Amino acid sequence: MSPHHSHDLRQTDYYLKDMKRILTILTLFLLAFSCQAQVNPKRGYIITNGGDSIHGTIDYRSDSRNCQECSFRADGSEAFVTYRPDDIRGYRFKDDGVYYVTRVFPVDDMDTKVFAEYIIQGGVSLFFYSGRGQNYYYFVDENGKVAVMKEIGQSRGSSEETLAAKRASMLQAQQMLAKSPETTAALWKSNYDRRALARLTREYDEKYCASWGDCIQFEYDAKATSAIQVKGIRVEAGLSALGKAKFDGTENVLSKGTIAGEEKIFYEERPVKRSLTLTAPEVAVGIDLAFPRFSRNLTAQVLIGYSYMKAEDEVMERTFDGSRTREELVNCKMTASDLFLEVGLAYSFIPDAKISPVVRGGLEIDNFFSGKTENMKQYHIHTDMTGHKHNTSFGAYLGAGADFAIGRHTMRLMTGVKGIGIVGNVWDFNSYSPEIRLGWLF
Repeated sequence: MSPHHSHDLRQTDYYLKDMKRILTILTLFLLAFSCQAQVNPKRGYIITNGGDSIHGTIDYRSDSRNCQECSFRADGSEAFVTYRPDDIRGYRFKDDGVYYVTRVFPVDDMDTKVFAEYIIQGGVSLFFYSGRGQNYYYFVDENGKVAVMKEIGQSRGSSEETLAAKRASMLQAQQMLAKSPETTAALWKSNYDRRALARLTREYDEKYCASWGDCIQFEYDAKATSAIQVKGIRVEAGLSALGKAKFDGTENVLSKGTIAGEEKIFYEERPVKRSLTLTAPEVAVGIDLAFPRFSRNLTAQVLIGYSYMKAEDEVMERTFDGSRTREELVNCKMTASDLFLEVGLAYSFIPDAKISPVVRGGLEIDNFFSGKTENMKQYHIHTDMTGHKHNTSFGAYLGAGADFAIGRHTMRLMTGVKGIGIVGNVWDFNSYSPEIRLGWLF
């Protein structure tokens, strides 16, 4: 293995360790602030075991958590109280919203008292439960018989095994709905989609259970209660400056040695590094995704952007004139266009305030094109070690700043650092650079 190749491996290992440290710190930091008690308060009421309805505020969280407990603050009270299925008959969100009732259903073949989401009430009723990393649908006929349908993922071995598991999971429901071949066919095609299951159950009830009475579907605002929402369109402009672009290369150095018993002068290839001052104006556009049922503070961001990179410095280079080595000051330059993709998280400390501190971080993919250089022939910035074109790199970014609420929009001012190529570099090139950004969320 050549010294240069060994050096590359050590450098790659260093960058991987560095990236792991950045991501670990960022993840712990964000999770620490996300662990708060109430994050998605909605109006609603609980139904006591005595049948009374008490109105107040419910913390609307994930499906799994909603099926385990209800965090509720009664009107006139300051504290949230956590209720479990033994404590109340159920709870519901305002305006005929999502409705959870206390029921005993089989979970992993064991009867368990849970909060089940009531989807359809009719001759055949439909309930939903999420827990222990698994989703269940329960069909209950007018005699109280329960048909269990356990959701099957798509990654179960071969396609034959997946189909067999799906048939087994839907068998009881198909038997309960067997009066209607159309309904059993729709059940198979539903692929465990909640809306499709609600529709086929309601249609079955209207056709075959008319004597039971009117079928009731518990409707809700899908947008208001969705786990992931598009928060808005984000546009940003920024500048990376005073950073360092670092290049790896090789140079030929005159050396003396004995070859075949004779002392000779020859060129020896040695690794060399150069560090140039980097400037890169950039623009980006993308979306912010909110997770209201997990955290009001946390958002995911996906941005596509363009940056014009310019690295330049005067450096001392060795040149060769016959048998002599000379040093001279040369102006090294690199320019390139960078089309980048950023995927990361942002945490707003006071999301409802006019001014809120914000931290953000994530991964970045850079694709370089239209690259030009001057006085940098000895650096591997056009091809990799095997001579193949190599123009995509993987890096990371980390920053802090503030959001400013302006009407219905939000302006964000951020400072931070961007590391291009610190996970996998391009052209044997990487950079660390401070940056400042101004963004607008529509």
